[in-house]
Amino acid sequence: MAELEINSVEQAKEELKKIDPEGKLPKPTPEEIKEAYETFAKAVSDFNNKKYEIGTPERMREIADYLLGFLEKRVFWTKQGWMGVIRLNQDIQETRDKAVGSPFSLSYQALEFIILVRPDLKSRTTA
Repeated sequence: MAELEINSVEQAKEELKKIDPEGKLPKPTPEEIKEAYETFAKAVSDFNNKKYEIGTPERMREIADYLLGFLEKRVFWTKQGWMGVIRLNQDIQETRDKAVGSPFSLSYQALEFIILVRPDLKSRTTA
């Protein structure tokens, strides 16, 4: 299938007319729309709640303390990033303060923020 670049609603309508000039493509039923919405909402929830485990449970506090020190000494607070620094600090502290025996874990957003605040780390994390 060819790729389309759409930059406006009008352009989308024009391209749709080329694909379906008589407007006979089937439309989703209300049940299909509801099902798609629920599937998407579940996927968003799963993504937002997924945690990535780092290290072993025995090293959980060591990893958390290292990352907290990293934030304190190596991350510069920027006009656009200050809230992310605060949120990442909270995530790390929450993980560190949970029961002993659990592995250290962070969300994808937290891991991505670490890369964003230290772009020099990106080259070490990609193959």
